[in-house]
Amino acid sequence: MKPLPLDELRVEYLRESHNVSFFHCSNDDLNDFLKEDAKKSQEDLISRTFLCLWQDCILGYLTLVTDTIEVKLIEKDDGVDGYPYPRYPSIKPTFRTFTS
Repeated sequence: MKPLPLDELRVEYLRESHNVSFFHCSNDDLNDFLKEDAKKSQEDLISRTFLCLWQDCILGYLTLVTDTIEVKLIEKDDGVDGYPYPRYPSIKPTFRTFTS
């Protein structure tokens, strides 16, 4: 198979208008997440899914999930105005897959 031209690839965040039903990779859990849970998870502000597209075909996707990092030892300089922060917000990439 000939490599895809990079200038023809694009990344978009998942929208209602995207048809994800034809996406298939080798991991059934990742297929199910994209087809059944990703849009709802975005609506609930839990995650954001980005699609890698070529000619309106979904080649793969990446999902970022909100999370927190827990601090086990809080230093006196942690936090603001004497209020210590036991947790810090973070974003982590979770699902990364490409079509098979």
